[in-house]
Amino acid sequence: MPHWLRLGLTHPWTALKDTIAHGFSNLELDSDTEPALWIRPPGMTVEDTRSGVEAGHHDAHCGTVDLGIFNRIESNEIAARPDSEELSAALKKITTLQGELAQKCQTEKKMSRELDSLRDHEAKARAHASDVERQLAQSHSRIETLELERSVTQDLLEERCAKLKEAQTFFTKVDEVDDTEIRGIVININAYILQVAAGIADHFRGQYVSNSSVDTDAVNDILHQWDIIHPLLHSTLREWDHSSDDIFAQMAVQTVLIEGALRVCGAWDYNIVSPKFLLQHIYRAMGTQESQSVCGRWRALCRRHVRSFTPGEDEAAEVAAGILCEHVKTILLVCRIQQSPEELLSDIRRRFHDSFKDIVYQCLKFQRLAGEGVVSRDLNVFVAGRGQAFDPSRMEDQWMDASAPATAVPSTVLATMELGLVREERQVAEGKTTTRSAVLLKSSVVLESIIEEMQRPARK
Repeated sequence: MPHWLRLGLTHPWTALKDTIAHGFSNLELDSDTEPALWIRPPGMTVEDTRSGVEAGHHDAHCGTVDLGIFNRIESNEIAARPDSEELSAALKKITTLQGELAQKCQTEKKMSRELDSLRDHEAKARAHASDVERQLAQSHSRIETLELERSVTQDLLEERCAKLKEAQTFFTKVDEVDDTEIRGIVININAYILQVAAGIADHFRGQYVSNSSVDTDAVNDILHQWDIIHPLLHSTLREWDHSSDDIFAQMAVQTVLIEGALRVCGAWDYNIVSPKFLLQHIYRAMGTQESQSVCGRWRALCRRHVRSFTPGEDEAAEVAAGILCEHVKTILLVCRIQQSPEELLSDIRRRFHDSFKDIVYQCLKFQRLAGEGVVSRDLNVFVAGRGQAFDPSRMEDQWMDASAPATAVPSTVLATMELGLVREERQVAEGKTTTRSAVLLKSSVVLESIIEEMQRPARK
């Protein structure tokens, strides 16, 4: 669209034409006559223009002015009649309009350049905005990924914290009982066994005979298979006159009850009849590589849960009491009691079965508290092995004369009369395991020398 039309102006040549028509309205122009006004286009001489008019190009005639020629007109090339003031004014106006038009064209070109610049800037801004949006989308995606990772990490952290709390409880669990309480339980077991053994001796005192109708050889074989009684004590039971003094019969009964209590206290479950020592072996193997807290906690958990596969306390006590009745019957038959095996077993069950169950319940209490309630150390009952040399740091002689000279040489152990209690703590350092032991209660024993001492009055 032309600049003059965009700016709402009249075509400049239309204005010039109107001015010329107004100025020469009284003139009569004829194509055959020389025009009163002619216009020489730029680059043409007067002669060229005149020859063009004579040749019939009426575009130079004022009456038939061609607008295309006006577009090339220059103000200094227009010749007008000197007396035409209106024409001069029109030419000035045309010159002014041309100046304004040129200025407007320059302004339009400047605005066009600015518009192009703005468009370039807009395109760059749009490209930058698109890049920013893409980066923002990537940032949102990254944020979502990080949020997911944070959520997973948070869940893992909470899980690990829970495990650490459990592990802290595992390693720093406080013992439920102390050494004094456990020691008191063992002392009660020993006292109760002594009381029951003395009661059995009193009940059957005077019922022993020199010759028994019972097959003593078969009974002795059973006693030998138990591998509980010292061979020297076994031979003494067979030869001793128990009708006059039943001390060895009571000693043998007490030894059997102590052995039964030892097995119940040391068992990891209630399977007392045929104990399996696999768990104990695993525990001892762990002690060579793991710390005491780890081993103790494993022992406590293992012993607590393994009982779910074994009989309960009542059934275990019933079975153990029945076994003790059988053992005591065998001891009394070796001592040549005058009752038949059936009558003797019935009598023992009737009079002492409940007492044996009470012993077993006390042993199960020790098993539960020492095995499950103590993790920082091991508390174990022990007996002196028969034929073992007397160790005053772990044993005490129940029959030792206080007035005996200190230089007396003690003999070997004949039988254990009371359980002992030892505390053990393991420490693993640099791949080496060290064990610290402390005897909390010595095991009471009788020595082989007691037999010789008891036989002296008989020889006199």
